Amino acid sequence: MHSRTIRTHDALLLSKDFDLFTDSPFPDGDLIQQRLMLPLVLRRDALIWGFNIVRTANELGIPELPCAEVEGDVVRLLSLAVKLEDRRDLFTLREKAAILDFLKARNVSDRVGEISPLIQAEGSFEKQADKYLQLSDSLKELVDSEYIDLKTALMISPVSDAAINQLADIFSSSSFSKRRQAFRFFYEIGMRDSLSEEALYDFAVTLASEDDPLKALEVFRFPRMTEMRNLFESTSDRILKGSGITLTEPPGFEGSGFSVSFRFTGKKQLSRVITRLKDLEKESDELFSLLR
Repeated sequence: MHSRTIRTHDALLLSKDFDLFTDSPFPDGDLIQQRLMLPLVLRRDALIWGFNIVRTANELGIPELPCAEVEGDVVRLLSLAVKLEDRRDLFTLREKAAILDFLKARNVSDRVGEISPLIQAEGSFEKQADKYLQLSDSLKELVDSEYIDLKTALMISPVSDAAINQLADIFSSSSFSKRRQAFRFFYEIGMRDSLSEEALYDFAVTLASEDDPLKALEVFRFPRMTEMRNLFESTSDRILKGSGITLTEPPGFEGSGFSVSFRFTGKKQLSRVITRLKDLEKESDELFSLLR
């Protein structure tokens, strides 16, 4: 390894093939000015590590930087760059995908095992990164911003970017779990009804006019379940409203019965509760018909 200095302007012109770390921290300008940082790492006409040092130095007008020249094949050089990043278990999915893409482009992806332990403490990053690379740019951005998770993004990947972006706008203020549920319902409706790309986009636009888009999606996705819930709620309200009795259905109406709960503070109130329960008994056949 040979140490020397390089002009910042010249460093900017070096090959950026190894510029893979989008979340690499920017160093403190004062430390660069005093050369109290690791040197740039070069291999002939390529900058291997130190891209953000160069960018910061250029912005601050620092004319020269210390550097070290190294040799080695691309996997060894990449390993060195990853070590210098010193961010094991903190690399983003986008960075992992960029590293895998880098290896694939040079036909050395069979050596990913040499890089994996430097990227994360457990397992290989290859499978997850490979799935990320299959996504469209729009879906990658949603995953990068933690708008949705990779599993959901892969599921909805057949949906057009236009429809996905429309749906993303609609649920921008929703929680992560609600966004995931909304995208799943949207995809399942499209697949069930064999909606074309244009029809799916029109459906997404229609959802934007709904007061509760997630509720609307649930109704479209589970029409029979929605019908059952509406019938249950209307029956319960008609018979028990104002009684202090709460009637609860089994999850998904799958089970052998309903449950009731109530509270009373005296004999007269208990008598009214019993009367309402007798009214409920008269309607029980309709309620039990909902169970599956």
